[in-house]
Amino acid sequence: MSLYRHFRNNIKTYLFFVLLICFYPLTAKCENYPTSPSGVVEQYIKMDYVGKGLSSSGWNVYTTWIDGPGWDTVMVVDGYKIGVAKISGNTASVAVQYKVIGLIDGYTWHGLKDKSFTDQARLEVNPTFELVKKDGRWLIKTPQFRPHVSVKVILEHLKTLLTGPADDPEQIKLENTIKIISSISKGKK
Repeated sequence: MSLYRHFRNNIKTYLFFVLLICFYPLTAKCENYPTSPSGVVEQYIKMDYVGKGLSSSGWNVYTTWIDGPGWDTVMVVDGYKIGVAKISGNTASVAVQYKVIGLIDGYTWHGLKDKSFTDQARLEVNPTFELVKKDGRWLIKTPQFRPHVSVKVILEHLKTLLTGPADDPEQIKLENTIKIISSISKGKK
């Protein structure tokens, strides 16, 4: 039997496997998608907590926006608590309490108790997530704010940015911020 005949006789089998390979990741995502508003918020916050929000694309499957903006600031958190969802038809709200340590703006540290910790940033300590049900899935509509990242993850990330000369003012700020966060982290153990 020629290769052409073999291929022609088995084209349906080959096509089935190609389609299965191409579409399996999409169906796997659908199977694991949370069914409750609190579950959606929990998955979103977990991803943000481990640093996914440090990139502006590719992880917002739980939101109505496709890509987040590139942020120059990061909220550093030491945990969070997700409240019970309040559902009304196709909308829901879920209150969240972050255990905020501080904020990094550029390479500058602003502790939670510092005067430089802005009122706008304080709104992100205990936000309420608003969700909408679209095509049978709950999606976060608001708020869209800066990443809220764990102490461990932000320290790892900041250390990768230590690439400039030691006397560069930005590198000095960065080193100081790393020292401050490290000392806070050690104080909690």
